[in-house]
This record gives sequence, structure tokens and C-alpha cells, in this order.
Amino acid sequence: MALLTFVLAFAQFGISGLIVKGNLQFWGAVAFLSLFCTIVAFYVQIAAIRKSTPTRASFLMGTEPLFCLVLAHLLLLEQ
Repeated sequence: MALLTFVLAFAQFGISGLIVKGNLQFWGAVAFLSLFCTIVAFYVQIAAIRKSTPTRASFLMGTEPLFCLVLAHLLLLEQ
């Protein structure tokens, strides 16, 4: 999907449309979100799942999209 998106963006905007112009604060935010909100969150989730039973783990992993839907609706007022 990333490759297809890259090819389509390159075809539509050219190489200049792919260059992200950001200051140090922007790249710091990208690094922070990449490290702590993705890598650390997945590590903690996997570490917690290892200590759980297979039934509970499959239930939690299988209903994760439902929890996301409910929380987005309740907290962010999304439809």
C-alpha cells in the first residue's frame, strides 16, 4: 500500500510534491509519535498479551476495532 501510494503521489505531483518541508519541531513531533505512540505501545501490548490466556488474548485483539469505534464516538464525537 505504501508503494502504491508513493507511485500515485509521484505520478500526480512529481518529485517536488513528495518533499516534506518541516522545521525541527515538526520532525521532533514525528519522531516522538513514531517512537512512543507506535513502537512502545505495540511492545507493551504484546508484553501484556503474553501474560494472558489465549482466549482472553484473542477476545481483546478481536474486539479492538470495536473498542476504537466506541471510544471515537464517545470521546471525539465522531459519527
